[in-house]
Amino acid sequence: KEAIGVETNSTVFNPKYIQELLEGEASSMEKFAETFRNTYGWNVMKPVAIDDHIWNSYHDIYVKDILDLDVRERFEAENPYALQEMSSVMLETARKGYWKASEEQLKELARLHAELLRDHEAGCSGFVCDNAKLREFIASKLNPSLAKEYRKAIGKAREVQLDADKQSVVLKKEETQKQQKKQARQESDERKNNYALWIVAAVLLLLLVFFVIKKRGR
Repeated sequence: KEAIGVETNSTVFNPKYIQELLEGEASSMEKFAETFRNTYGWNVMKPVAIDDHIWNSYHDIYVKDILDLDVRERFEAENPYALQEMSSVMLETARKGYWKASEEQLKELARLHAELLRDHEAGCSGFVCDNAKLREFIASKLNPSLAKEYRKAIGKAREVQLDADKQSVVLKKEETQKQQKKQARQESDERKNNYALWIVAAVLLLLLVFFVIKKRGR
């Protein structure tokens, strides 16, 4: 717990560190999402190591922007999908009871998450698209209009994801069929080559027998 406290204070709670990553490219911002996922992992595996202070600080810095770093604007410009992931991780942490978030915090997070999906489409991941219970939890924290837009964005992204999965299966099947046909041709060619070798061997053997018999006849 102490080590995590030191690490977070020197990195993801540190304005200079945050500013540096926010000024980077999309890959830099993915580091925030990775940190949030790791925090969630610690919360699940070792709950006593993570307390509400960490999640509350995440919310204050990355949702409320108490450090005035234009967090949302920077993410939306370079990598809105990282912020989608971060907000979904926080919501899942609260849904499972690891973080005792207030109703106001949950509504702010859900609104941020839904607006990011509405405005930038969904960057599907296990947290963002593939958790039905989390999706319903998020929708329950939204006003009816935004909840409708959120479900529409999720539905569209999941359709694309399913189509991509189907296409991947089709391509894999076609590749397998190609490999099977190639192997069948190779086996057929090998059989033909072996058959030709047997014929040549048989002809040579007959010629040898013929010469032996002819020689003895003399």
